[in-house]
Order: sequence, then C-alpha cells, then structure tokens
Amino acid sequence: LTYDGGAVEKSDLKVQLKWLPQAQFMGYYVALDKGYYKDNGLNVEIVSGGGDVSETVAVSNGTVDFGVTWVSNLINANAGGMELLEVAQVYQRSGLVLCYKKSQFTK
Repeated sequence: LTYDGGAVEKSDLKVQLKWLPQAQFMGYYVALDKGYYKDNGLNVEIVSGGGDVSETVAVSNGTVDFGVTWVSNLINANAGGMELLEVAQVYQRSGLVLCYKKSQFTK
C-alpha cells in the first residue's frame, strides 16, 4: 500500500488497485462488502487499475489517497522524484525477487 506521506484526516478515501479486480485484491472488496471500513468510520472507494493507469502517479498527484503497488514500483517512483511511503505489506510473502545473470557467478 503506497501513500504520499501527507496527513489523512478524512473519512472519504480512494484506494487505487494495481490492476483490474481479481483474486489478489479480494480482501479489499470483502472488507467493503462486509462493512469493515464503514464500521471504522471510513467511506472507501476502490478504483480499478490496469492499462495505462499508474497507481504511483495517482497517489502522487492526489487523484487517490492510497495505491496498491509492488515494492519495486515504489522504489522506481521515488527514484523518479515522487515522495511516496510504504504503509503496509499486505501479502503474506513478498512478490519481490532478486535476480542475476547466471554466467556472471558460475564457472
């Protein structure tokens, strides 16, 4: 979950997904459907991603309050001048991997 670091003292919030609605975002939709956000005083709108929609740009320019993205996208966004913060790791296991060119390290 990505955030621009500004104060959020409002109950109407927009959350931008990384992609179109699918299983990986089910928790956000279940919480909305079950009223968990509302029970905590929040009116949450979930915004679909996909195509040329960039969740980091949407958070940075204020179109949405929070965005769901990969850590690598957050790092690249900040390297490009955005000032975004990670506020939650929502997956049990990270999707971030390290890779290398095998021929560089083997004989």
